[in-house]
Amino acid sequence: MEDGSTLQMGIGAIPDAALARLKSKHDLGIHTEMFSDRVVDLVESGAVTNRLITSFVAGTRRLYDFVNDNPLVEFHPCDRTNDTAAIRKNDKVVAINSALQIDLTGQVCADSIGHRIYSGIGGQMDFMRGAALSKGGKPILALPSTAQGRKVSRIVRELIPGSGVVTTRGHVHWIVTEYGAVNLRGKTLRERGEALISISHPDFRADLLKGLASIRHYSFA
Repeated sequence: MEDGSTLQMGIGAIPDAALARLKSKHDLGIHTEMFSDRVVDLVESGAVTNRLITSFVAGTRRLYDFVNDNPLVEFHPCDRTNDTAAIRKNDKVVAINSALQIDLTGQVCADSIGHRIYSGIGGQMDFMRGAALSKGGKPILALPSTAQGRKVSRIVRELIPGSGVVTTRGHVHWIVTEYGAVNLRGKTLRERGEALISISHPDFRADLLKGLASIRHYSFA
């Protein structure tokens, strides 16, 4: 995260954890669909010095008191905040979102577990694309490597049948877990699989390597 970046963050523990580490940064701005209390911390620390653009906020009474009649904060409909053409006009857009599962080719499921809907798709794809088009931008998907008390891997051979793809393999860039960060942009399917396995939980890497061996390139000539 560079000084002078424009931030977008999704909702939840992962984006909040990232925001908690940005208090030493300078001249940050906010262009997002929503934000919560952690952004107030950044304003009070002096890290955020630019206008805050959002559609809605969700948090504690402290957050609502902060936005109330605050000229620093602008609320707009999501068809404006999530407009890729508007997002890309900001330099150094850093979009931080999360995911439920990512398969070895880079397909990202963020809204369902199989056929069961977990949440709406939100603005993830809008901001992933907007950040990718921004000068110096970084589209980031951050997630724990496991779920259900470390019983299952979030990086999987293939998505659970019925799972929806929110961010396609053609649009994914940075993937981050507690085991590292990899940029999948421009990599072959095998290179993507190897990179994702390198940041998966060690307990699941052997099985994922077996899955990687089944990925083939087909010719239709």
